[in-house]
Amino acid sequence: MTTIAIKDGIMACDSLVSAGDMKTQFKFPKILKVGDNIYGFAGSCHNILLVQEYLKGNIMFQDIPESVNIEYVSLNRKGYIMSHHICKGFATQMPAPKTHALGSGGEYAMVAMRCGKSATEAVKIAIEFDCHSGGPVKSFSFKEEKSKKEKKDEQ
Repeated sequence: MTTIAIKDGIMACDSLVSAGDMKTQFKFPKILKVGDNIYGFAGSCHNILLVQEYLKGNIMFQDIPESVNIEYVSLNRKGYIMSHHICKGFATQMPAPKTHALGSGGEYAMVAMRCGKSATEAVKIAIEFDCHSGGPVKSFSFKEEKSKKEKKDEQ
C-alpha cells in the first residue's frame, strides 16, 4: 500500500511501489493534480490507474469494473479535504478532517501529525514503521504552485 498524509494544505506521499511482498523500483503516480484538486491514492496500482483515468475524463464511471475497491482522498485549492471510496460500482465521498491520512502507514502518519509534525514529516515517520511504505517522500500543495508562479513572474 502506501502512506498519504494531508495537513495545512500540503499532501505528502511515499514513493515505494510493492507487488505483493516484493518492493519494486517502479515509478508510479500516487498523487494526481486535476484542475483545482490534488488526489492521493493508496491500494492496487491497477485500481488507481483506472480511477485516475476517470478523474482525468478519459473514461466514464461506468467503465470502472465493479471489482474495483479503492479509497482515495482529495485536497482542493481552498484547502477542503474529501475522502472518496469506490466499491461495487458505487462512489461515495464525505468531508474529511483538516488533518487526514490513509494507506497502510496512515495511522502512523496521523499520530505524528497530531504530535505536531507536518504532512511530509509524518510520512517519513510512517516509513520507519510501515513495511509497505518507503522511498523518497513527495509533497504537493497549491501554495507551492503559487509561490513558483510568483517567482517566475518576478523574473
